[in-house]
Amino acid sequence: MSIQKEYGLTRFDRHVVRRIAGVLINNGEINMTNLATKSNVQYGRLVKYVEWLNSMGAVQVIRNGRFRQILITEKGRETIVNF
Repeated sequence: MSIQKEYGLTRFDRHVVRRIAGVLINNGEINMTNLATKSNVQYGRLVKYVEWLNSMGAVQVIRNGRFRQILITEKGRETIVNF
C-alpha cells in the first residue's frame, strides 16, 4: 500500500516533510497548532504527515490531555536530513 493511500494523503510532498522537520529541529517540542503555523502546512494535512512520521519513528507524539506535542527523534533527524 502506498503512503498516500495508507495515510490519506492526496499528494506526498517531500518539501512539506522538510519544512516540518526544520521547525521541529529549530523549536524542539511543539504543539500541533504551532507546528502547522510555523511549517505553513494546513492542520488537517499536517496531522496525516505527523501520523506517517510517527509510524516511521521519526517523530514522537506526546499526548497531554487533548493536546499533542510533537518532538523529532534522533532517528528522525538522521532520516530527514537524508530525505
